[in-house]
Amino acid sequence: MNKSLQQSALAIFIAILIIACGNNQPKQTASSVLSNVKNDSVKVTLKLDTINKLEDQQDSVAIIKSPSGKYYTVYLADKDGNLVQARDAMMRSNDSLYCVTDLFLGHDRKKAKSTILTRGFQNYNSVAAFIATLQSDSIMRNLNPAISSLPNAPRVTQEKRNVKIKTAYIYAVRREDDNDFHIIIGDTLPFNAANALNVEIAGLPNPANTSTDTIQNVRTVVEAFFGEKCSGAYSTFSPPIPITVSGSLFYDIDHAPGIVGTGIYKPQTSWEIHPAKSFVFK
Repeated sequence: MNKSLQQSALAIFIAILIIACGNNQPKQTASSVLSNVKNDSVKVTLKLDTINKLEDQQDSVAIIKSPSGKYYTVYLADKDGNLVQARDAMMRSNDSLYCVTDLFLGHDRKKAKSTILTRGFQNYNSVAAFIATLQSDSIMRNLNPAISSLPNAPRVTQEKRNVKIKTAYIYAVRREDDNDFHIIIGDTLPFNAANALNVEIAGLPNPANTSTDTIQNVRTVVEAFFGEKCSGAYSTFSPPIPITVSGSLFYDIDHAPGIVGTGIYKPQTSWEIHPAKSFVFK
């Protein structure tokens, strides 16, 4: 590529970022930015900041180096998938302990969300294979009696399973204001919302229970990879990050299918693995 063409391509990229950050301009999505700065005849190599933890990200797009030495492009996006700057994405939490401790700060179904079932694990090779075994959302949302949101509400019969998925991929992650991590997983590219799931790395039980040490171990693994991630935005990854994950089933009665996540990365089910029992980065 000659110098003039390089300069033109760079100017296009800068202009797109300005548009993406403008308050009164159409916002760019994470998936559209790179496609807008290259075509069949021009391929631009972007010089992006390389970070080791998600909390170090300042720009909308960066490169994260994982503890294993692998590199991933990471996009900072709102719930609609629009790119945002770190300074515009801070969580407005009503709880002063958000990101100060790892305690679970939520209310609804508090006991179930922070308790791992004491039973064996059913093994699945993929997210799709696991989802095929689940009761439908329409049935779960119309159970009689209905799933209660009270703090001590127990798991219903359909939730009383432990599962392990051998190979899944992280598309997006966000730390919620209750200190849970939302981790959107799916099968291999292209992303398919019908074969996607929300895995929650629970905040620590408050008060402590028999699952506290296990949940702490999972949080340690996740935070060693991502850092504290104290932001209201989602971080999305290209390519998606391969993992093995296990945990107890949970049905999120508070959120309809297709609500949790960012942009296209919104599972079509309200089923979750919550809390996770083990989390292994490959």
